[in-house]
Amino acid sequence: MATMQRSVLSLSLLLLALTALVAPHAANASEPAVTSAATAVEPIEDDPFTLEDKKALCDKDFDGYNQALRLLTVTPEVRQPTPKGKDGQYPRILCYVITVAKYLSARAQAVADTWGQRCDHLIFFSDVPDTVYVAKGTSRERKFEVIKVDANADYEHLWERQKAILTYVHQHYRHDFDWFYKADDDTYLFVENLRQYVRRPEIMMNYHRHPLQLGHRYNITASYINYFFPNEKVRDAWWQRWDRLVFNSGGPGYAMNRLYLDHFVASIPEKHCLSHSGTFPEDVAVALCMMWHEGYPWDTRDLRGRDRWHAFNPRDAYTSSPDRASDWWIAYHQGIGGLRWGDDCCAPDTVGFHYAKPDGMYHIERQLYFCRSGDDVPNLSTYNRKYNLALSSNVSASPP
Repeated sequence: MATMQRSVLSLSLLLLALTALVAPHAANASEPAVTSAATAVEPIEDDPFTLEDKKALCDKDFDGYNQALRLLTVTPEVRQPTPKGKDGQYPRILCYVITVAKYLSARAQAVADTWGQRCDHLIFFSDVPDTVYVAKGTSRERKFEVIKVDANADYEHLWERQKAILTYVHQHYRHDFDWFYKADDDTYLFVENLRQYVRRPEIMMNYHRHPLQLGHRYNITASYINYFFPNEKVRDAWWQRWDRLVFNSGGPGYAMNRLYLDHFVASIPEKHCLSHSGTFPEDVAVALCMMWHEGYPWDTRDLRGRDRWHAFNPRDAYTSSPDRASDWWIAYHQGIGGLRWGDDCCAPDTVGFHYAKPDGMYHIERQLYFCRSGDDVPNLSTYNRKYNLALSSNVSASPP
C-alpha cells in the first residue's frame, strides 16, 4: 500500500511539474480560466420548458448524427474571464474562424451561438468587417469581431488568406494565448476535450520543444509534390529528405502551439513555403512549409486507433467504411493507421467534426451538452446561467 501511495504521489508531482513547465505563472493567476461545474443552480421559473419537454427533445435525431454522438463524452466547464499575457492559465485557446460575408448570418452565427463561446477568445475572418452578436439586447449579450482579410475570398485562394490571417494572429495575439485553433465556418469544436487533450503529459513535455499541430491526418502520394514545387532546386531538395506528405485536414480545424505559429510566419517569404502562389489548398501548403522546420502533424488517435478529429460530420464519420467510402478517402489514410468506422469511428474524447451546417451545430450542442450534461437542468435559460453561456434558443428547438 505504501508503494502504491508513493507512486500516486510521484505521478501527481510529475503532472504539477509539467503544468509549471508550460505555464510557469499559472499558479499565480488570480482567476482560474476553468472551474468545476458541480454547483447546483436553481431553475429559472419564467422559462416554460420542462424536463418532460427536454426528454422528448433529446430523444430526437438529426440527419443520422446520433449514432456517432452517442459514443462521445464531454464534461461541460464553467468559463470565466481569461487574464491576458503571462498571468493566464494554460491552456489559453484562441479560436479563429474563416468565413465570408454571405455566411455570417447563418454559419458564423451558429458558431457564435454554440461552441465558439467556450474558447478563451473567438474571432472571425471574412471579406468584410462586421460584428457577430449573441443574445443581443439582453444581460448575456456577447459580441465577436469579424476582421476583414485583404485577400481574395473564394475557395481557390484559401492559402493566400491563411498566410494573411496567421500573420495577423501572430502580430496581435501571439503573447496572450498558448494554442491557436483554425476552424472553418462548418467546423464543430469540443473545446473542453481540446483543453483536456493539450494537458496530456506527452503534449506538455513537447510544448516548448517542438512546433505542434494537432488535427486529422491525411497521407497523400508524393506524386503531388511536383505540382506544388515548380522550382526544380526546391523540388529536388524535398525529394532528398522525404518520400511522402502527411498533413492535417483543414475541415475539422487544427490546433497550433505558439512555436508552430512562430516558425510558420517566419517561413512565409521562403521559396519552399510556396511563396510563388496563393492558390494552393491551405492545409497542404501549411504542412509543406512546416516540414522544413520539423513541424509534422501529431498522431492524435487514441490507443485503439480511433480518431479525435474527423474530416466529416458525425453521420459520415460513422458510416464511411471501406465498402462505402470513396477511393481517395481510403488512399488518404493508408500508411497512417487506416480507416475506422462504426462504433470504432470516434474516440470518446473527440475534438472536432467537419461539414456541420447550422442545424447540425445546434443538434450537436443539444445532444452533447444540454441533453447529456448530467445536470438535469430543465431549460436552456437555467443551463446558460449555470455555465455562464448565452447559447441560442435554437439549441432547445426541435431539429428540422
